[in-house]
Amino acid sequence: MIARISSRIVKALIENNIIKTEENEIYQFGIEMVISTTIVILIVLCCGILFGELLSSIVFFIVFAFVRSSSGGYHADTYFKCNIIYTINLVIVLFWVKFAPPYYSLCGHIMFLLIYFLMVYQFSPIENSNKPLDNSQKKKHKMICVFYGIILSAISVVLWYKYTQVKYAVLITAILISVSISMAVEIFRKGGKINEKDRS
Repeated sequence: MIARISSRIVKALIENNIIKTEENEIYQFGIEMVISTTIVILIVLCCGILFGELLSSIVFFIVFAFVRSSSGGYHADTYFKCNIIYTINLVIVLFWVKFAPPYYSLCGHIMFLLIYFLMVYQFSPIENSNKPLDNSQKKKHKMICVFYGIILSAISVVLWYKYTQVKYAVLITAILISVSISMAVEIFRKGGKINEKDRS
């Protein structure tokens, strides 16, 4: 649907001599990204309002995007599937953030953080077939993932113990686990054949 809408917009731009025919692919992609991002933002706002967790929803959107951009992970083959999966992921995280804090423990917190770091150390970054990375880029992305993990872990501890904001400590680990699950799904989908050349 997004592709069809974008195609019609591009066609109208070409017919009105606003863009050149040879630029259609660039504009098509750009418009698709704008529409898709707008839909995701609306999903984030709606879910945040529905759960009464607007700030948590916005934090999820920003932090997940940053970490995921370096770690890689599962990519759906259509915008519709992508938005559905993103919505399910966000709803689960918001549900967890809203109801888990009273039962949350330091042991669980550390376990979730370790899962993220183990996944990052062993598998990140998981390449998108459309955006292959050379070895130096892979090392850079892995370092960025580790850096994000360290910073977010430190923030979560400070929020929990200094400001007693357990909810946001839970949110941070939920985001990191979401990234880890996305990586695991892609690994499983490809039969475990992720970055084999780098580990051989």
